[in-house]
Amino acid sequence: MEQNVCRLTPCALLSIQSWIIYDYFRQRCAQVVTNPPIDSLREVHVMSLITYVGREMNIFCEVEIQASRLAIKSPRVLCTEFTHLTLQESDHYRSNKLEIIFDAAKVSLHNTILNLCIQVEEMVYQGTVILVLSDRTIAPGWYPGASHDGSRRYLYSFSRKNLRCDAYVIIETASARYPYHFSVLLGFSTTAIYPFLAYESLASMVDNKIIYNYYRTVILNFRHGINNKLYKIMSKMGIVTVSSYQ
Repeated sequence: MEQNVCRLTPCALLSIQSWIIYDYFRQRCAQVVTNPPIDSLREVHVMSLITYVGREMNIFCEVEIQASRLAIKSPRVLCTEFTHLTLQESDHYRSNKLEIIFDAAKVSLHNTILNLCIQVEEMVYQGTVILVLSDRTIAPGWYPGASHDGSRRYLYSFSRKNLRCDAYVIIETASARYPYHFSVLLGFSTTAIYPFLAYESLASMVDNKIIYNYYRTVILNFRHGINNKLYKIMSKMGIVTVSSYQ
């Protein structure tokens, strides 16, 4: 999903080393098109990273509830945006958080995700619209569930139960930090990603004088760089808007 001509490391699938799960979706330079269908620099005005949160209604039936949707400028949300989304009091944006961590000594990842799918379906039936999948409370001996796999399983379960338009998944994870990490999560229909550890790491670098700049400037620069790289990845795949791909 990302082109890097100077990358000389072996593919994750063929390597004997342990790789993060996102690396198994990363393509080599020979595997991507050399003439992308969209120019992410010259045609950026017709491309969009805006995503929407809120129940999708029948577009042929004009009702007031169709206006009850929130627009997010970028799928990689800031701390204030994440807090605003998860603290909405309206029933149109009711949220619930699920921890996607598990104790490998007691239960497998497969069984953990299946059990969480049951909980998620029950939450959606009870009116939950925003599902936050988090690995923030991880502890020694516990492992984070694969965020992309969890998102895919939940959305597939929603589709089978005709709930796909009633709920949206936001990932709160420490693992996402590079552009292709975000692109993998978006590829599995995640609505938004909150990379809390990346933000905390940048804040720590500012505190320790490794980066000489204001907190806000550093975070916004990081966000701008990720967004530009997402545009580049989308252009190679022929995707104009993230919302249409989801």
